[in-house]
Amino acid sequence: MPKVSIIIPSKDDRFLARTIKNIQTQATGDIEIIVVLDGPTSHPLPKPTKKLIYITKKNSEGLRKAINDAANKARGEYLLRTDAHCMFGKGYDEILQKDCKDNWVVIPRRYGMSSRTPDLWKRQMGAIYDYYYLTCPWTDKLGVHFNTQRWLERTKKNYDIPVDETMSIHGSVWFMPKKYFFQSLERLDTENFGKWGENEEIILKTWLGGGSVMVNKKTWYAHLQMRADRNTQAQKDFEAVDSHKKIAEYWTTNRWEGQIHEFDWLIDKFWPLPTTNKHDVKDEYWWPENWRDYYEKQNQVNLLSELAFKYRSDKCPQIKHHFTEFYYELFKDKKLTIKKVVEIGVQTGASLRMWRDFFPKATIFGADINKDCLFEEDGIKTFLCDQTKAADLKKLIKKIGKDIDIFIEDGSHNPDVQVFTCLTVMPLLSKKALYVIEDVGHKEIAAKLSMYNCEFKRKSKMTYVDDRLLLVRNV
Repeated sequence: MPKVSIIIPSKDDRFLARTIKNIQTQATGDIEIIVVLDGPTSHPLPKPTKKLIYITKKNSEGLRKAINDAANKARGEYLLRTDAHCMFGKGYDEILQKDCKDNWVVIPRRYGMSSRTPDLWKRQMGAIYDYYYLTCPWTDKLGVHFNTQRWLERTKKNYDIPVDETMSIHGSVWFMPKKYFFQSLERLDTENFGKWGENEEIILKTWLGGGSVMVNKKTWYAHLQMRADRNTQAQKDFEAVDSHKKIAEYWTTNRWEGQIHEFDWLIDKFWPLPTTNKHDVKDEYWWPENWRDYYEKQNQVNLLSELAFKYRSDKCPQIKHHFTEFYYELFKDKKLTIKKVVEIGVQTGASLRMWRDFFPKATIFGADINKDCLFEEDGIKTFLCDQTKAADLKKLIKKIGKDIDIFIEDGSHNPDVQVFTCLTVMPLLSKKALYVIEDVGHKEIAAKLSMYNCEFKRKSKMTYVDDRLLLVRNV
C-alpha cells in the first residue's frame, strides 16, 4: 500500500519518545515519521533515520507552521497528523487508507488515556469519543466564537456504524490524502487565524469545499488530555479564544473563495444538533432553535462593509457612508475577475486595503496629491497625482495601463473637479471600465456628463448630503 507520512508537532513533550515507538510498532504498512520540534526539547529521543526525520526549530513558530513544514517534507501519499502523546491500534495506517476517498478527512475512534500507564482509560465512563460538533458561534458569552465539543448523543446513537460522517474533529489526530491537503485545503492558514483552531479550519474547508469528514471506528487511537502549568495554560487559553473568534467571524460570513456551500448549509446538514431543549446531560454547549435568525442578522452586514470597518474606511455604514452596500451588490459576483482598481484619494490607505482584501486577484492603485500618504505593500501601489491637472491624470493612466476595471474618484469632493477628472479620465479607459464618483453632494453634475450613462446610488433617507455615488459607464 502507499506510504503514510506521520506528522508529529511537539513542544518539549515528555511522551514524544513513547508515541514514536508506538507508531512504529503498530504500523503494518510503509510509514515515515516527521517530528517537528517546535523549540528546544529536554527529553531524550530516538536517533533520526531515513524513516524518522526531525525538523528542529530554535524558537517556536506555532502549530500551523509546524504542520505545513512537515507536510512539505512528506514523501507519502497520505498524511497522518498526531499529537505527541497518543497511541494507536494495530494496523491503523492501512485501515485508514482502505476507507479514505480523495476528498475525505478521516479520524479513528478516540479513547481517553492515563498518563500513569500507557493503556486505554477504560475506568472512565464515556471514554469513547466518535463524534464532534461545532458550538453555536452567536450565543457564546465571548462574542462571535465557536469551538469543537464531543457529540455524546450521536456517539451513542451511531455506535455500530463503522464509517460515518462527523461534523467536526478533536484535532489531536487526522488523516487525509496529501494531494487533498495541498490542492483543496491549500495547507493551513498561518496568517489569519492565530495559533489554534486548525481542526476547525480543516473541517470547514472540507465540508464547505465539497469534501467529507469521517470517523472510522475500525481502528482507534488513545489521546492523553494534557494541561500545562497555570500561567502557560492561561496564555494558551487566551490564544485559543482569539483563534476561535477569528475563525468564527471568517467562516460564518462565507469569506473563503474555495467554498461551494455557505456556512448555514453545514448546520442544516447535521441538524438537529444539541439544542436548548434537547441535549445530553453532559453537554456544556447547545444551539438555540432559532439559530438561523442569528445567522441572517450577522450576514446583513456584508463582507465589504466588514473590511471597510476593519481598516476604518468611512465608506461603510458602521462609520459614515453606505457606499459598501452598493459596491457589494455591484461586485460580489466579480471578486475573482477584477484585476485592476484605481482610487484617487489615498489618505490612510484604508479603502485601498479594503479593495485588496475583497479582490484577491487584483492590483490596487492609489493616487493622491499628498506625497506623505503614499505607500506600497502587497497588492497595492500608489502614485503622486494632482487631479486638477490633465497631464497628471494622463500620466497616471499611462503608468497603470488602460485595462482598468474600476476607477474610483474619492479625492477633492469639489463638483467642478469631479466633473473635470471624469471628463479627462473616461476617454482614456477601456470601454468596459466602471467609473465611480463618491461623495456627490450636487446631483447636477450628471447633466455635465450626459455623454455617458450615469446612474445615482443613494439611500432613501440620507444622513449626509454627500452620501451618494455616481456610476459612470460608456453608453
